[in-house]
Amino acid sequence: MLSVDGKIEVRCSLEEAWALFCRFGDVAALIPTVEEVEVDGERVHARLSTKIGALPISSRVTLEVIERKQFECLRAEGFSYLGETIKEQLKKDVAGVAHDSVGRMHLHLDLRPSERAGHIHIIYNAEVEAKGRLKRIYQTILKTKVPGMMAEFAVNLRGALEREEVLPVAPAETATEPSEVVVAAAPGTASRPPASITVRPSLWARIVAWLHRVLAFARDAA
Repeated sequence: MLSVDGKIEVRCSLEEAWALFCRFGDVAALIPTVEEVEVDGERVHARLSTKIGALPISSRVTLEVIERKQFECLRAEGFSYLGETIKEQLKKDVAGVAHDSVGRMHLHLDLRPSERAGHIHIIYNAEVEAKGRLKRIYQTILKTKVPGMMAEFAVNLRGALEREEVLPVAPAETATEPSEVVVAAAPGTASRPPASITVRPSLWARIVAWLHRVLAFARDAA
């Protein structure tokens, strides 16, 4: 299994972080290179832009929340449809890669108290399972692209949580927001519900994250 992980400290409460975790579509939109996140009933569908060699691609991914422990952790699983992307966008035959070749994705987010008052730790881990030639392609992407993407994701996550206003947590048994729980179907299974919305990555979160880095640099230089 291929993986990348990290840990960041954020100036917010466990409750504020959990409020964001309960809007998983918003969490996905903070991942760099996400072109759009479509929340469709209980499912989340996204497209990630990257490169294979010098060729830009946009690959379809889906995710499903499989575990939530309030104020503690969130785990999601899903699929990256890289075989489909290679066949349709690169339009070339790659030995050992079929149209239905997929990578199985795992995302784990943990919340932990920090020794610093008013701060928490967020520990993240992303993994991909694949076989054969597809595994070697994912290895290249993980080595060259993903570490930087996850570092930027951490900055975006911090920026989103350190804004002045954070939405409250909706009780799980009464929540009706479409993005609260996301479920992705395995390839070739359940069809999507008719109602859908599209959530694009938050420009505001990126601006706040940039300002946070500038202010942090100013404090260190003082």
